[in-house]
Amino acid sequence: MRWSLNSASLAALSTTQLAQRQPNPTLVIAANEQAAYRLEQELRFFTGTDCPVVHFPDWETLPYDLLSPHQDIVSERLALLYRLPRLKSGIVVVAADTLQQRLPPAEYIDARSFLLRQGDQLDLHALRAQLETAGYNHVSEVRSHGEYAQRGALIDLYPMGSNTAYRVELFDDEIDSLRSIDPETQRSVERLPEIRILPAREFPLDKPGIDGFRARYRARFQGDLTTHRVYEDVSQGLSPPGIEAFLPLFFDTTATLLDYLPQGCVLVEVGDVESALEAGQRQIEQRHEQYSGDLQRPILPPDEAFVPVAQLHADLATHTRIQIQLITETDLPDETAWPMRVEAEQLGSALDRFLSEYPGRVLLTTDSAGRRELLLERLQPTGLRPALFDSWDEYLKSNARLGLCIAPLEQAFRLAEPALSVLPEAVILGVRPPAARRRRAQRDASAILRDLTDLSVGTPIVHQDHGVGRFLGLQHMTVGGHDAEFLTLEYAEGAKLYVPVANLHLVHRYTGAD
Repeated sequence: MRWSLNSASLAALSTTQLAQRQPNPTLVIAANEQAAYRLEQELRFFTGTDCPVVHFPDWETLPYDLLSPHQDIVSERLALLYRLPRLKSGIVVVAADTLQQRLPPAEYIDARSFLLRQGDQLDLHALRAQLETAGYNHVSEVRSHGEYAQRGALIDLYPMGSNTAYRVELFDDEIDSLRSIDPETQRSVERLPEIRILPAREFPLDKPGIDGFRARYRARFQGDLTTHRVYEDVSQGLSPPGIEAFLPLFFDTTATLLDYLPQGCVLVEVGDVESALEAGQRQIEQRHEQYSGDLQRPILPPDEAFVPVAQLHADLATHTRIQIQLITETDLPDETAWPMRVEAEQLGSALDRFLSEYPGRVLLTTDSAGRRELLLERLQPTGLRPALFDSWDEYLKSNARLGLCIAPLEQAFRLAEPALSVLPEAVILGVRPPAARRRRAQRDASAILRDLTDLSVGTPIVHQDHGVGRFLGLQHMTVGGHDAEFLTLEYAEGAKLYVPVANLHLVHRYTGAD
């Protein structure tokens, strides 16, 4: 089934309405990761609390890269991989090229996941062995995902998939209490009845996992394997940077995200997903050609390291699919929700004129409380007093002719039934809102760039909006008549991003392989 819509925000609303009628989860596939995060935000606004929205994140590294994903990303992915087969309803958002990443089979996640409950009998030595089998690192103080520490009868854990760390207190061999703790202060906070422990990685580094990897590696690669860096690191129980491209060597069979979905899921493809998959395949092949010449680090062929596009198409075809094609407003002039862009001082009169001609209701949106107050101030001289709402559902239940709500919407749209127009401030004034960005709860202090002396050519750098790139150096440029220095970051296929030195706070050192 194909739908043609002239607004990505309308696509989010339509997907919400579809998902709320489904007895099973809905998988939403976006053309790229940036579009996926934007869709996630808009879907959360339209669904409210009635329908959970989760995002399966990309690794944020390039195919065959000598980098590994950040532990926070791995934590999010593992939490969702455990949750997906048990998900009864809701929306899962993913970028098209993320579907090309191979995943461990579901039984790997289940076999290395376990619960700790208050009152349970606990063998401390067995727990430590279980944690190490699951890939957790023993440290003096837990600071990040995948770590544990022991001090006498106290065990601190920072499980994958959790937003906080936990403290297990033993009385003899019984769990006396389970509490959440603040990793910064190491103080306990809230008492809990149970906590779930997930594996620390998407692949096993216990003895059976290492033995399986070594056997499969020997079957694929020839020569003196003692000179192969990845083989030697894994043999010693280490996780070398970029090991994700070797994930198939840890398992007899791998899975895709589609394998984790419950039966009966509906797939919604927003934008040109097919072209995005083809572009992803080309990038994988180009990167393979670029990195396949290293005799000390041979790599798997594209169709083995990643999911081939042909296989994805076959897997997608087994589900009910709705493909939403996004077309420009100029292709549908009679369906344009807002006829023109105006200057800020003309906003009140233009909106008053629009309301006099449009018979339906109107909802204005801004992206923050500060922008909302500024918009109210601009409307005050005209006498327009929009009713304020905290959610989409609250607005729909009202009969206000003109409403105002904080919402992460970027595009305007119009509905016929009920008759209403949604007008983001950015559309009315022609101002592009800040790019949707990934926000992690914490950032490693060691990753913060204090000054330019922290950088060297080739260093992997993370831009908060554009992900991981490599630092190529400083470049002096004149922009808008002003001279300035820019950090040059290189991305896939030679694409470059120039970041003003004044915006050093937007980037930080990559720590995913630490």
